[in-house]
Amino acid sequence: MKYTTIIFILLLTLIGTSCATLKTEEGEVVSEGITGILVPVDAYGNEIVFQEKEKILVNLTPIEDGERFFDNTLTFNPRPDGSFASKLDDGNYAVEIFLDGFYVKNFEITVNENEILDLGVINIEKIETEIAAPLKEGHTEEVIINEGDVNIEPPSI
Repeated sequence: MKYTTIIFILLLTLIGTSCATLKTEEGEVVSEGITGILVPVDAYGNEIVFQEKEKILVNLTPIEDGERFFDNTLTFNPRPDGSFASKLDDGNYAVEIFLDGFYVKNFEITVNENEILDLGVINIEKIETEIAAPLKEGHTEEVIINEGDVNIEPPSI
């Protein structure tokens, strides 16, 4: 009996989620598409609170028979709190999430007819580097100074 109740509650939750509606940034109510929250994080997974989330760029490119149709790419920015909602027709999409100074996030999704796909919380990791002069491999004290530069002298006349 206990397991039957749990399964019943889970089924009701799934049915309620798939029949829900969402509002896009423009206030349009839709019954199919995607929703989620974008969160900029540091290398340790801690949220970067003061990052301007509305500067995040999301590209959704339709995929059909393994081919991406870049002419039909939908591009948008999330709300200032990082949340987003977008109407999409059913089908497969390549998702690319960009933010200057952060790693690009890539994945594919499938949106079913009359479904709102909740992508949940998507962390975008900041690229962190140390500013230092490059060191020669195996020698921690020998600094490389422009090893890749080629010094070409003009011909003497």
